[in-house]
Amino acid sequence: TGGGLVDHARDVTYTVVAPRSHPVGQLSTSESYSKLHEAVAAALQEIGLAAILAPGCDAWDDAACFRKAVKFDVLIDGKKVAGAAQRRTRHGFLQQGSILLPTPEQSAALNPALRALLPPAFAKTLPCRLEPSALTEEETSLATELEETRYGAEEWNRER
Repeated sequence: TGGGLVDHARDVTYTVVAPRSHPVGQLSTSESYSKLHEAVAAALQEIGLAAILAPGCDAWDDAACFRKAVKFDVLIDGKKVAGAAQRRTRHGFLQQGSILLPTPEQSAALNPALRALLPPAFAKTLPCRLEPSALTEEETSLATELEETRYGAEEWNRER
């Protein structure tokens, strides 16, 4: 995605996908990034966290995603808590994002609420109606196979 290193041990991840003809696909990269992060910030605010969008990019560079904010990332107390990456093709739009709650205690307590609040926040903030979907049987089977043969395998995870 964005190239930064992300430890997914205590985060909430999301993906938004739309065909190019969809209103989300018609927004510029900057517009869609800011709109999606407005929704993330709204969901965080609803669970009591003072989330805001970063007004610009941090002046330093860091390989760890959550140590360097770019414009429209989500901040709490000046620290980045949400970032994302987009991919656009002639077929459509995809944004994958990660939301890291500030402490492990907050993460354990608030993750279920945040997961429930994100879809309606996206629907309210974006100029469209969102339709959450479940994985197909084929997708579930492929995910299970990949988990067992690749992503859950110690050799694959330590190879890099």
